[in-house]
Amino acid sequence: MTQSTSVLHVDRVSVTVRDAQILSEITLDVLRGEIVGIAGESGAGKSTLVSCIAGDLRATSGFIDCANHRISEGLPALRSPRIGVVWQTIAQCGNLDIASNLMLGAETQWMARSAHRIRVAAQRLVSDLGIDLPDILLPMATLTRSEQQLVSIARALRDEPDLLVLDDPTFALGARETAVVENLLDRERQRGAAILLVSSDLHQLLRQCDRIAVFRHGRIVTEVDPAVTHVDDLAALLAGKRVATSARRQLLRIQGLADQLATSGGLKSGLPLILTALGAALGTGSLCLHIRRGGAVDLASSAGLSPPQQGTLSHITVGNGPIGTVIESGTAAIESHGPWLRSLGLGGECFIVPIIGSTGVLGAITVFTAPHQTSTRDELDLAGLYAGYAASAIDHERLLDEITARNRVLETIRSALEVLSGPAAFDTTLLQALDVLRAGTGAACVVLCEPQPSGPRIRWATAGVSGIYSWSADSAAALRPEDDGAAPEDAIDIPGTIVDAACEQAVQLMKTNEREWLPINGYGASAVATPTGRGVLLARWRDHKKGHRVDGTTESARDSHDLLADTAHFLSLAFERQVADRARQEAAALRRAEQLQREFLARLSHELRTPLTAIRGYASSLTQPDVQWDPASQHTFLTRIADESNRLGRLVGDLLDFSAMESGVLRLNRDWCVLPLILDAARACLPASAAARVTIHAAPGLPDVWADHDRLEQVFVNLIGNAIRHNPPETAVAVEVSPSDSGVAITVTDDGIGLPGDADDGDSLRSATSGSGLGLSIVRGIIAAHGGTVAAEPVARGTRWRIVLQEDPTVRGSESES
Repeated sequence: MTQSTSVLHVDRVSVTVRDAQILSEITLDVLRGEIVGIAGESGAGKSTLVSCIAGDLRATSGFIDCANHRISEGLPALRSPRIGVVWQTIAQCGNLDIASNLMLGAETQWMARSAHRIRVAAQRLVSDLGIDLPDILLPMATLTRSEQQLVSIARALRDEPDLLVLDDPTFALGARETAVVENLLDRERQRGAAILLVSSDLHQLLRQCDRIAVFRHGRIVTEVDPAVTHVDDLAALLAGKRVATSARRQLLRIQGLADQLATSGGLKSGLPLILTALGAALGTGSLCLHIRRGGAVDLASSAGLSPPQQGTLSHITVGNGPIGTVIESGTAAIESHGPWLRSLGLGGECFIVPIIGSTGVLGAITVFTAPHQTSTRDELDLAGLYAGYAASAIDHERLLDEITARNRVLETIRSALEVLSGPAAFDTTLLQALDVLRAGTGAACVVLCEPQPSGPRIRWATAGVSGIYSWSADSAAALRPEDDGAAPEDAIDIPGTIVDAACEQAVQLMKTNEREWLPINGYGASAVATPTGRGVLLARWRDHKKGHRVDGTTESARDSHDLLADTAHFLSLAFERQVADRARQEAAALRRAEQLQREFLARLSHELRTPLTAIRGYASSLTQPDVQWDPASQHTFLTRIADESNRLGRLVGDLLDFSAMESGVLRLNRDWCVLPLILDAARACLPASAAARVTIHAAPGLPDVWADHDRLEQVFVNLIGNAIRHNPPETAVAVEVSPSDSGVAITVTDDGIGLPGDADDGDSLRSATSGSGLGLSIVRGIIAAHGGTVAAEPVARGTRWRIVLQEDPTVRGSESES
């Protein structure tokens, strides 16, 4: 932010001490937003000039102005907020703490009343500057030399001075502290302060300053530009030795270019560096660099050319014009005052050198000379040297692009494989794999077309949207969405869009008998083996000019089509895995069904044998001819026979009910039912001792339900009976009835031992019961026939079943259908 206003003006200042000339006719200006460095050997007069500027030493002759105010011995810098000074020798008050030293001379009346306010202001200053200091309450005498210097720098920056004078400020600092100070100087320069930096570190001067004044024997012998000055040249000037020769200067410039290219961000920033360095080496400001791309040449970078000239040179055909001819032949050429130069509005000469890399001619560098200036062979050779750096940069960038493209292919294949091998549903993984392929190839749309008996099935993916469709030739948009797909209006329903065209192309390819397909303009396709036949994996690019052409000659096209073929192979493997997984699942389901059947038959045979054995035993006892039973025993035996007969009848009834439910022929005799009465009837079916442990609570205002009274009673007898029979004798059962959003909710809760850990799904409910294992299955079937739901709910202790019945499911179903 350099301005023309001079903040510091030193006019012919001389200092003589005891007849010794320390400074002689020093004239120097420091502008606002500028860092001016002073370099000199020890005793050259640098610190003496600092003392004069600070007002601590009166000049013998001449004068010094700071922001239009004359500096004299009577106005030292410490009393002027316009000037901040950092001395080479540390001058601090060792008996004061850090905070007091930082705020010394700036104590306002408000601040002077409280030491706490001084500490707060000092801490805020240190934090704003980003300087790492210990506790600001520590005395200065306890600090290291570098910490004391940081305090001096912070105090000099405290009042945001117009002029900052620093005499070797980083001499006692380490590398980290030096970096902090240099960042602060850059910040002050951006703020608009004028900075005079005296330093014995020549690298620091070249790194920080806008210009450097070289002191020798009390005089300014020269000023140098850090941008074009090497540290060896600056050291030679300090010692009064001859600076580098022209050849050395060129070598140093090339060395600097190599260092810059090593740290540049790539070809975009590297080519301007090369042109700038070449222009400085040749003393010209008009250059341009072209890069060959197939049969054309594009302007990659330029310097000193007007926008119309850049437009004329932006695109050239190989073999056309001087630049195209040089790129075609690979030989340097000089163009003198020809019509081509006149068409560009340039009156001098130009010479063109080819950029030759590992794969041939990569481009050319064109140098335009000033009028009446003749190009020499040395200049041509020097430009060829810089063209070699350009060739290395272009080759490096292309190699990096190729590696990046290969990595992209591998990463896309890896991501697609991870998706295909994931735990998600097969249709979901296929769509995710298509989206990964689309992103990896940069395609606008990817389509997987599979043959189906009813017509091709299409899975597709565009940016952020994917779906599944069935092909219908008589459809207006040529696509009909299935239930599991969602059609975005801007991508599917409008004929002629990218997805519509890609799907139509995939269907047409699938009708052909060819084994493979050549790349089509804007398309790429590969065959996919599916369980129902050969499908098509197709990608469409929005702009086929970007490399996806018929011949597939470009690297981008080859990579994309190779990636398409590899993904098609992996999709074929995924389909094979799906078929194998389905077969394994079916086999596992069959084995599970057989196991359940064996377990069921084992339990059922046991349950059937138990009452039959009891009936047979009591009957045979009664029919023994040699035993005479008394009436009480006969009554007991007959009662047991009746009970076991009833038990056997219930088992047979459960079997018949379960068979009816499995075959879907369970019939319900519906009527309006009062649930509390049904629950009371179910409790009455239990023994008196068990019924006493069952409590029923019904909310007021319950609606009647349209249901089968006997079947609902059977449900609650099963649930309450299970809770009583399969828990300890002290187990209590609570039944609650309350209204719900869809009708009535009934919960049956016990505080017993609870269900087994694996009894939380429909198949496990049978094994969770004793007896035949049909009780809960019958409960579920009856409730489902009523249009309700039954499910186990988690409780801290015991078991809870929740049943929800609709008030009138037939009316609700007709309303929803209408």
